[in-house]
Amino acid sequence: MTDRVSARNWAAVGALGLGVFTVTTTEIMPIGLLQPMAADLGVSDGSVGLVVTAVAFVAAMAAPTLSTTTRRVDRRLLLIAVMTVFTLGNALTAMTPGFATLIVVRVLIGGALGLLWTTVAPTTLLLVPPRYAVRATTITFSGVSIASVLGVPLGTLAGQQLGWRAAFWALAALSALALVALAVLLGPTRPAGGVALRRLPSMLRNRDLRLTVVITAVVITGAYAAYTYVTPLIVDGIGIDDDLVSAVLLVMGVAGVAGNFAAGALLTRLTSARAGLAAVIGVLAVALWLVAVTTTITPLALVSLTVWAVGYAAIPIGLQTTVLRTAPGHREAATTVYSTVFNLAIGVGALVGAQAIDRAGVLAPILVGALCATMALALTARLPGRVGALQ
Repeated sequence: MTDRVSARNWAAVGALGLGVFTVTTTEIMPIGLLQPMAADLGVSDGSVGLVVTAVAFVAAMAAPTLSTTTRRVDRRLLLIAVMTVFTLGNALTAMTPGFATLIVVRVLIGGALGLLWTTVAPTTLLLVPPRYAVRATTITFSGVSIASVLGVPLGTLAGQQLGWRAAFWALAALSALALVALAVLLGPTRPAGGVALRRLPSMLRNRDLRLTVVITAVVITGAYAAYTYVTPLIVDGIGIDDDLVSAVLLVMGVAGVAGNFAAGALLTRLTSARAGLAAVIGVLAVALWLVAVTTTITPLALVSLTVWAVGYAAIPIGLQTTVLRTAPGHREAATTVYSTVFNLAIGVGALVGAQAIDRAGVLAPILVGALCATMALALTARLPGRVGALQ
C-alpha cells in the first residue's frame, strides 16, 4: 500500500464513523429518555435503565462467538448486515407496544453491536497506510465520543419535543443512511488477524494487551457508572433547571468532540503507550474529582462538567489505539477481547452507578467514577514506554 489514500477510502472511514455514531447512540439513547420511556411503557426508570445494561451484556457475550464464527466473511458484507439489524431494530423500538417487546428487540441489537465492535477498528486500518492509522482510527471512533456527548442530548431534545418514539425513528433513518454509505463506499474487504474461538484466551498471554484490558475494565466501569446518571447530577446535584439539561449536555457534547480529536492528535505524536493512555485517563480522573467538589458552585461545576466531557470522549480512542499497538499481528482477535471487556464494563458500570445513586445520592456515581479513573491511571505506569506504529 502506498502512502496515498484515495478520497473514497477516506469517505469509507467517515462512513464507518457514522455507523459507529449510530450504533453507540442506539445503545445509550435510553439514558436521555428514561422518564418518558418509563411513563409510556408503564415501568420504572430503573427498568428502562436496565435496557442499556442488557444491550451491553449481550454485546459482550456475543462478541467472541460471532466474531470468530464470521472471521472469514468479507467485512463489507458483515458491516452491511450489522447496519441492517440496527435499522430494523430502531424501527421496531419506535413501534414497540410494551416493555417485554422492547427487551427482545434490544437483545437482538446487542448481538449486532458485539459483532460491530470486533470488526470496525481492524477494517479501518485496512483502508489507510500505517502513517494515517491513528488519524483514521480517531475519525472512526469519534462516533463513540460524539454519540456519548452529543447524540444523547440531541436525542433527548427530540424526545422532549416530539416524543421518545420519534427519537428512535430518527435513529432508524440514520442507520439506513449509514448502511447505504457503507454499501457504496466500502469495497470488498478481507478479514485481518482473526482467530478461532478456542484461541482467544491465548491473546491474554500478551502482557501489555492483558494490562490494557484490565485498565479498560476499571476505567470504563467508572466512566459509565458516572455518565449513566449525569442527568440527575445536573438537576439534583448542581441545581440546573430541567429545561436547561439539554443545553448543558450539548455544551458537554461540543467539548467532547474537541476532546476526541485532541486525543487523536496527541496519540499520533506519542510513541509511548504509557504516556498516551495516562494523559487521556488523567484528564478524566481530574475532571471527575473536580465535579465532585464543585457542585455547590454552579459556574465551577459547569466548567468541571465540560472538562469531564473532554476526558470522557478521549477514553475510547486512547484505549482502542493502545490495544492495536500492543497486538499489531492480531488486530481482530485483540479487539474482540477488548470489546468484550469494554461492553461488560459498561453493563457493570451502569449497575454499580444504580446502586451508588440509590444508596448514597447523586454524587455517589461521580465518586465511583473518580476512584476507578484514578486506579486506572495508576495502572498505566506499567505499560511500555515505547510501542510500534499501527500497521
